[in-house]
Amino acid sequence: MILTRIDHVILAVADLDGSAQLFEQLGLSLTQPMRHKDAATENQVFFIGNESSEFYVELLSVHDRDRALETGRSDLLWAIDRGGLMRVMMEVDDADEARGKLGAAGVTIVQDRTVHRDDGSLIGEVLIPETELFGLDIGLISYAESLVNRCSRHAEGGRFRHRLPLLRLDHLAAFVSDLDATTAAWRSILGVELSGRVEGHGMLIHQLQVGDAVLELIAPDGLDSPVATRPLGLASMAAFEVEDLPSCRSLLADQGFDPNPITQGVLPNSETVVVGGEKLSEFTLQLISFRS
Repeated sequence: MILTRIDHVILAVADLDGSAQLFEQLGLSLTQPMRHKDAATENQVFFIGNESSEFYVELLSVHDRDRALETGRSDLLWAIDRGGLMRVMMEVDDADEARGKLGAAGVTIVQDRTVHRDDGSLIGEVLIPETELFGLDIGLISYAESLVNRCSRHAEGGRFRHRLPLLRLDHLAAFVSDLDATTAAWRSILGVELSGRVEGHGMLIHQLQVGDAVLELIAPDGLDSPVATRPLGLASMAAFEVEDLPSCRSLLADQGFDPNPITQGVLPNSETVVVGGEKLSEFTLQLISFRS
């Protein structure tokens, strides 16, 4: 099984309208609210990308808690109560192949469903495997519509036009207890090879390249590491590459988000600016640029 790309992340929010307003204030254009056919959940999305590749952040909420429990969305209710990112969704070409690979590896699929828009049209098939081996909550999605067509449709609809000019997703991160074992599971079961190692700032990082973005698996390099006490699992953050970091920081400051000063990043030849999750629905936004 080959994961073709990191498709999107799910940010569970208690107040969809309030959270969407924060991201719009940030300088991002969101879709209109959409209620799903299960009659329990609703979302808004912002896309980052171009005519050939994209990534999106899905703000997902519950508008009917009783119905959410009836339809098996207790995971979302729990995530809303906790706050922050709840899952990374990876695209696969073939859902049947993914089922077979997970089954052969003894991985339990805890959710297996088709998803539809509120007008009843098919989005695709979603598989949610158990998370213990992979170190974070992941899902696999196989779309009914090709990526080329989706990107073209979104580009024509202006989904990639934002005042905050994010170029692409650079990386996501997760904190794991056994770096080598978790990396091995991604390779042997999901077909993702280790693409790089980074050490520094008290961290050991294994980089997994999925499409044109990276998932970082992070472990402390000792008991006195600043990340030694971080909760395990998916970090509620995403790092986006930008071309002009100073101007992006100025835009964020003008909108009242109080970003930190430009600092040297953990990744080689990088500089970063961060907006803390306390200002953005428990979602930490990192902007990153790379020096040539």
